[in-house]
Amino acid sequence: MATIENTYWLKDSLNTTKSGVITTQSESVIIEFDAVVDNGKDAIADSGFIAGQSHRNDTSLRLQGNIGASIVPEDNGSAWILDLTYSDDPMTVQTTATEDEYYIPEVDLGKWSYQIVVAQDKETGGAIVNTIDDPYDPLPVETIYSPSVSIKVKENSPNLSRIFDIGSINNNQVKIAGITIPKYCGMLVDYTTEPYRETEDVISFMNTYTFDLNFKKNNAGTRIGFKLETISAGFNEYSATAPNNKVEIKVADPEAPTDRTKDQPVATPQMLDVNGTVTDTPYYQEWVVHDLVNFSLYGLPTSYPVN
Repeated sequence: MATIENTYWLKDSLNTTKSGVITTQSESVIIEFDAVVDNGKDAIADSGFIAGQSHRNDTSLRLQGNIGASIVPEDNGSAWILDLTYSDDPMTVQTTATEDEYYIPEVDLGKWSYQIVVAQDKETGGAIVNTIDDPYDPLPVETIYSPSVSIKVKENSPNLSRIFDIGSINNNQVKIAGITIPKYCGMLVDYTTEPYRETEDVISFMNTYTFDLNFKKNNAGTRIGFKLETISAGFNEYSATAPNNKVEIKVADPEAPTDRTKDQPVATPQMLDVNGTVTDTPYYQEWVVHDLVNFSLYGLPTSYPVN
């Protein structure tokens, strides 16, 4: 028997139809196993999906028995695509109602904080300096408070590979529990799982995802979240004639300002423009310093309150 390593819900396959009072929803999911599974029957059995299970986001929908399985293209059989159909037709799947039938994902909102050095006045945009235009040492520090969201969902697998995503940020915009998280603005900071016996024959898992959100804007006013923004600066500047196109930045010797042969290297990094030459105008650069993950593949509820 193979063990599930990861589960990825495919949004492109989501399809819902309504006929009279009956709602039918079909969707597909990629299951990654820790070993090769030789056939579709075993893939379905090892996936943990059983007819009668309630949908992870809508407990009124129950899984029908016609589950399809196919190998992920170009895979050796360790990853399978399962096609699932859910319905709220009580005649389609006979189940015994339990308290779990009424379970809905749990959402908790909170906050987290971090500190940044402040060099500019946020009202005027001017530099924070003393009365003779020298920067304070040390510069003042601001504590930033940002929201966090934790959501507990019922899934058919512990998805233990999720722990390797902890510390990663979202590579595209995603909506989780009613919160729209722009690209780079969410970080998975914790993932826990707890087995739960749904019925005598079915074990589900209560999986909790916790995200820290960061809606920081860059100098141009665009939200960049956890991306790093820096001012290009250094002790060298571009020179077309230098062997490696770099020359040391120097300034006049205060004791011999007119003798340029006595120029001294600068004591602090100098601002550089887009071409790498000294400038008085800040040139900002942005860097992605965290691993990127597509959070939408987790298949988490997008609405709040969660249905």
